[in-house]
Amino acid sequence: MSEGDRVIDLITRSGGITIEADKSYIEKHLNQAAQLIDGQKIYIPKEGENLLQNDNSSFGNQNSQGKVSINYGSATDLDSLPGIGEKRASSIIKNRPYASIEELLLRKIIPQSVFEDIKNDISL
Repeated sequence: MSEGDRVIDLITRSGGITIEADKSYIEKHLNQAAQLIDGQKIYIPKEGENLLQNDNSSFGNQNSQGKVSINYGSATDLDSLPGIGEKRASSIIKNRPYASIEELLLRKIIPQSVFEDIKNDISL
């Protein structure tokens, strides 16, 4: 893959979405237009796979380490973070889903200073 390639490019080059893939998950949670980031993990679950049992990091408002999920946290959860008020929380929610927490910077959702304050308190 090359710099600037998108998630959809990766899917296409890897043979496409299989019949076993959870298409509902893809529609709701996978931003196929997002640019790939070095070291990024992209996981597409099988239909019926229980991600809540298999993934300790990103489903529900907070993960097992008490971090706020930028993909699933409520406006209230996000607003509880330093530098994130009602307007920024709304913008974070409006621009979901995210493939990495760094997308908050890449998409210019929050400034670098706020990211530095919250990066250890957030997860996907």
